[in-house]
Amino acid sequence: MIRLSCPHCGWQNQEGSRFCGQCGRRLQLPEVKGPGAGLTVVTVLTVINSLAWLFGGVILGLVTLLLGSAGVVLSQLTSLLSLLSPQALRSAQLESMATQLETVAIGSQLFGYAFTAVGVIGLAAAIGLWQRREWGRILCIGIYALWIAFSTATALFGFFLGGIMRLALFDWAISVLMSALVIGYLFLPGVRASFTE
Repeated sequence: MIRLSCPHCGWQNQEGSRFCGQCGRRLQLPEVKGPGAGLTVVTVLTVINSLAWLFGGVILGLVTLLLGSAGVVLSQLTSLLSLLSPQALRSAQLESMATQLETVAIGSQLFGYAFTAVGVIGLAAAIGLWQRREWGRILCIGIYALWIAFSTATALFGFFLGGIMRLALFDWAISVLMSALVIGYLFLPGVRASFTE
């Protein structure tokens, strides 16, 4: 059992006492030092990044809707043209365009689902961080590791497709650096100790 010493008379009081049992004065409870403002910054960054991923998911959902609709319209137009005119070349070109649009729509839809899922998981991690739960800390570490992997994959993809512009390289470096700093911060012993199961 921890005893609290009264700063006025020196009496040893039991843990949890708010007033001294000897002199009746208010006891000063020991300060509990936590991660402070750093954890708030990490939580806010996580919320902002998660909302960006959710926004990306919504945008990709709209793109999917437009591309899918365009694919259906082209398919119907192809069917109509094949009935009206037996020009197979024009009909085949439209059918090919419709198939390509539908393929891109499916890809956009899958990326939209992935972006939305990452955004929702990121918001859950932010809630866990805010409540100082261990699962929130672990989830946040996983999300930032995923963001590092995604940023790196995107940068490599852009590099192989035609070279990276300086701005894209700068964006990648900032994203990876920020994510690595957040992960490192969440592994600090003082920060880890402030989370509960």
